Amino acid sequence: MHGLGTSRARVIVRDLRTHKTTFARRAVSKQQELERFHHVIVRSGGSVAWIASNIVGGEGVRVLEVWKHEAGGSQRLDSGTDIARRSLRLTSDGRVRWIRHGVVKHAPLH
Repeated sequence: MHGLGTSRARVIVRDLRTHKTTFARRAVSKQQELERFHHVIVRSGGSVAWIASNIVGGEGVRVLEVWKHEAGGSQRLDSGTDIARRSLRLTSDGRVRWIRHGVVKHAPLH
C-alpha cells in the first residue's frame, strides 16, 4: 500500500532475553486503506491477542478484528463494526475477552 493516509499495522513479538522476533504478522486480514491498533495483550510465554481495524471503502467504515496468536498458530476470533475498540482484557483463568454489540465474548489464550 502506498500514499498519504495509508499504513501497515503489524504485530511483532520479541523475546526480551534474546531480542529475537518470535512472531510477526499483519494486524488485520485484508490490506485496506488505513490500519490501526486499538488494544494488545501479550502473555509471558509469548502468546498475543489484539484488536486492530481497517477503514474500508469510500464511506470510511471502520471494521475491527480480534486476533490471537499462540504456539498453534494465528486465528481471527471476531470481526465487525460493533466491537468495542479498547475492550480486550486477559481474565484470571487465561482467556481473552472483548465486547461486541454490548455482549462479552471469550477465547482461550495459552
